[in-house]
Amino acid sequence: VYKCEVMGADCSACSSLGETEEFKYGCWWCDGQCAFKEWCEQERLERQLTCPKPNLEMISPLNGPKEGGTFLTITGSNLGRHRPQVDNSVTIGGKPCPV
Repeated sequence: VYKCEVMGADCSACSSLGETEEFKYGCWWCDGQCAFKEWCEQERLERQLTCPKPNLEMISPLNGPKEGGTFLTITGSNLGRHRPQVDNSVTIGGKPCPV
């Protein structure tokens, strides 16, 4: 027994619940929440094929040495469904950061 709205707190988390063989829960992002796909009206499903832009809530720590090497924790919502979506897309001060 599961609840899509609990497992998929944001669009990217929700969307990933139905993409792989091991996570076929039938969850879908519609009307601003994660829901069982069969409960979403068809027109809402068609309008919401993409997730909203990422929303950054916190970056920690806020400073580090100029030489780099500081591990950062970035929290927020809609940060991507899979690692390949964020690889090569995170930069700090114009410098790429490995994910």
